[in-house]
Amino acid sequence: MKSSILTQKAYGLIKEKILTLEIKPHQRIMENELAEDFEISRTPVREAIKQLMSEGFIINIPHQGYYCVALSLKEIDEIIDVRLSLETLALKTSLKNGFTPEQLGILQNLTNEFENSVVSGDSSKINLLDSEFHRTLYEFSGNQMLIKFLRDIEDYMTIVRNMELYGLGVAKGNLALPDHKNILKALQENDEEEAIRSLEHNINQMRINISSSRL
Repeated sequence: MKSSILTQKAYGLIKEKILTLEIKPHQRIMENELAEDFEISRTPVREAIKQLMSEGFIINIPHQGYYCVALSLKEIDEIIDVRLSLETLALKTSLKNGFTPEQLGILQNLTNEFENSVVSGDSSKINLLDSEFHRTLYEFSGNQMLIKFLRDIEDYMTIVRNMELYGLGVAKGNLALPDHKNILKALQENDEEEAIRSLEHNINQMRINISSSRL
């Protein structure tokens, strides 16, 4: 197998471990252990680590080695600020354009699935459906630059969501579900003020959740 393909394989596997917190913040990253785990040589693992360093997910401490980056509370707060501003603008744009019955139906189905995952206690599905609900909302705006900017921070949002889940478990879903329902109801009634208020409450809840979910 070509080295570039192996490097991309290692990159994807290491990044997934970081995003899902299998590799935790501050944890040392060992080339040899990862190479053995992935059943490949150390060279593509080393190249993948360099790529992840350039993206800010791994740091190299001289004479110590590679470590998974740990987002500070200030950095998390800034990420949430950016997300809140962009998602609010996306929602306002969507409301201005008007939601179609088909779009509202998609959001209704996602809300129903989210509620089912909360009731069943499926914490991993709670995170996936939470992300999908918000991604669907902002993609309905049709503003390609907004969508691009929100996708650009999605990896960091995945880390933050998993930090929430680590600290709260299924309780995260119980906190988010009323907001999702309120957002949907407001959209069905074309109530921009309530839709924005519920979205802001939902996103700002992350700040509270994270304060009790530090690793």
